[in-house]
Amino acid sequence: MKYDGTATCTITNNADGSVDVVTEFKGLPPPPNLVVVDLASENGLVEGEPVIFTATLQNTGASDAGKSTTRFRLDTDTILNDVDTPPVPAGETVVVTSAQWTAVVGVHTVQAIADVFNDITETTEDDNIRGIEIVVAEAPMPIKAIGLFALPPAFKDANKYNDPLTEIANTIPELQGSLWREHWYLLEKSGPGDYQWKYYDAAFQVSRQYNKLATVEIVGGQTAPAWFYALPNAAKLVCTRGGYETTVPWDPVLQSCIHNTMISFRDRYYETYKDLWRYVKIWQVGKASESNLVQYVEDLPAAHALAQSSAYSWSPYVDAHIAWQTGVETLMDMTADVFNKKIPFWLVTLPPFPDDPAFPGRPPTDDLQVVFDYGRSKYGWWFGTRSDSLYENSPKAGTFPYEIVKSGALLSSNAGYQMGNKMTPNDPSPPAKLQSAMNIALEVGAHSIEFFKGDYDNPLNTPVFIDTWNKMQLQGTK
Repeated sequence: MKYDGTATCTITNNADGSVDVVTEFKGLPPPPNLVVVDLASENGLVEGEPVIFTATLQNTGASDAGKSTTRFRLDTDTILNDVDTPPVPAGETVVVTSAQWTAVVGVHTVQAIADVFNDITETTEDDNIRGIEIVVAEAPMPIKAIGLFALPPAFKDANKYNDPLTEIANTIPELQGSLWREHWYLLEKSGPGDYQWKYYDAAFQVSRQYNKLATVEIVGGQTAPAWFYALPNAAKLVCTRGGYETTVPWDPVLQSCIHNTMISFRDRYYETYKDLWRYVKIWQVGKASESNLVQYVEDLPAAHALAQSSAYSWSPYVDAHIAWQTGVETLMDMTADVFNKKIPFWLVTLPPFPDDPAFPGRPPTDDLQVVFDYGRSKYGWWFGTRSDSLYENSPKAGTFPYEIVKSGALLSSNAGYQMGNKMTPNDPSPPAKLQSAMNIALEVGAHSIEFFKGDYDNPLNTPVFIDTWNKMQLQGTK
């Protein structure tokens, strides 16, 4: 309530140009005036945590304020609670607290409203409300060991079906799961959307049958189906020295096809197998499974020329490095559009290009660092890291494959290695080379390790697998 007495205002103009203003209240005593001078919450708000807001009220009026009610309001339409507020002498302050609120992710507005029911006659009602904006972050997700994964031979020959139902990895108890791979030209044989689901259906079904984790990959790049290159503006990189033709990740035609395929995978398998499907690789970033696109320096001019071309559906790039970085970031965003907050996704290593004479002294891993930084800053826990290059004596501390997994292991849902192909058939018993490689993976804190056939099905390796998995779990949740 406003002051209802008589107020006389006397204004005096002084000789020095200053003005004195004197207000006299008559008929009623000088009124109190409650002002919310501060409203605060804890810093670093995280979803799911209890939050209490604290408001400081000051009586800036000339007389004491009686009892009143202070309201805490969230996002303009949610009343947290009304607080019985004690009398506040003139010039004094009182602190009141809100009811407990469970924090919800997002940006919110919180208000404290003094004398919400107008119980007190005040000088003005215009200063009874104070508001603040708060930001609630997502709760940190657990970072923990995932498992040891088999890499069964990819299904790549239409005349030789690799039946997941007969894969020996299903029956090896020391393996927690498998990465199932099929070449793109077998998945979409005749045209966009002509999906042949037989292999992946069987892969998920047998994983469920044997209580194994599962993930899937479409091996692309060199394995693009013939119909793809017949699409308008579809790009093809011809690597004469390497002896292959491949898609390029900055091609919008490729990006559109892969995005649609990702959506089809999610819609077909996610709801049924989300408890098994632990991660998905970002597809089509290189010429095969890894990020490597151009293998030999002799093929770099062709890559630069294609990136700089104006004959396709992209604006010409300065060079192939910028084109590759931009394309991979787009594929990353597309993967996130489909799988973010559902299934973690990761990027694999191997530099996309060899040492480039056009950029002397520039490490080939610079391109990888750019896109890994992008993924980690934008997607945090959901973006993972997988490196090749795990052998008995490598990677070494200080090298890119070592440091990128080590740093990723501290930040994300999944950071790990693919072990070198068929390392152990000639290893002694116990398999010393395998144990040495596992020690490196454990040293960097890897959450998962993938093994090729010839390694995962070698009985001599069983003690090492058991030891490695036990130690990975002991690393605990970070």
